[in-house]
Amino acid sequence: MATFLDLGILEHLVPLFSFVFVFLIIYALLQKLKLLGGKSAIDFLVSLTVSLLVILSSSAIELARFMSVWGVVVIVILVFMFIMMSFWAKDGDLGLPEDMDVKGIVFWIFIIILAIGLTQVFGPVLTPYAEGADPSRTILRTIFHPRIVGALFLLIIIGNLAKLLKFKS
Repeated sequence: MATFLDLGILEHLVPLFSFVFVFLIIYALLQKLKLLGGKSAIDFLVSLTVSLLVILSSSAIELARFMSVWGVVVIVILVFMFIMMSFWAKDGDLGLPEDMDVKGIVFWIFIIILAIGLTQVFGPVLTPYAEGADPSRTILRTIFHPRIVGALFLLIIIGNLAKLLKFKS
């Protein structure tokens, strides 16, 4: 018996949600960064084309699903953190340190979500331990091994920390 609480119908709407998600993200980025001259018609056409290509790939739909879910979770957590920090702040202040780069932090959080999403969706394809792994792709599998990706991630963090510490002192 079908009930109102049965959310299985939403599973059929995932390609539509992925299309809208990718279209809005690409269009917003193109409008903000003005990579193609800032003309809205061109940006609309490019974002429409990219989102149509995403619909054709089941892996891309899975990546968009993973990123949208975790992106919403991160946004909700950040909103609650800002609300919690505003309890201790003075009137009219958000309670953030003055030198805190919120845009940079949000950018890196979403880059981390992208990296985790890529390893979750494409990890089984690139792992060297998969059953029936193609030996001709050994180099690609070695580069995307979780230990190598983790080491590169740590090197990026350490490099950014060293840069920040250099400019602070």
